[in-house]
Amino acid sequence: METQHVKVKEAAKNKSMEPAAKAEMLIRKPVNEVFEALVNPDITSRFWFTKGSGRLQEGKTIEWQWETYRFRRSVPVEGRE
Repeated sequence: METQHVKVKEAAKNKSMEPAAKAEMLIRKPVNEVFEALVNPDITSRFWFTKGSGRLQEGKTIEWQWETYRFRRSVPVEGRE
């Protein structure tokens, strides 16, 4: 914990550093269930955004909405191998 505190202090001194955040979690589910949870807005809206305009499919642009924050974002979907 002390190491993280020192890193934050060092970052604050060096104003040229870009803000960054890192988060990790262990997911104990089969890969196909995790994939479906990320591409299907009916599932993703239970834990990430309020509404999604459609499934994540390569080449489409979808819209995510966070109603609590009155914020929405259009997201172009790109494929990765």
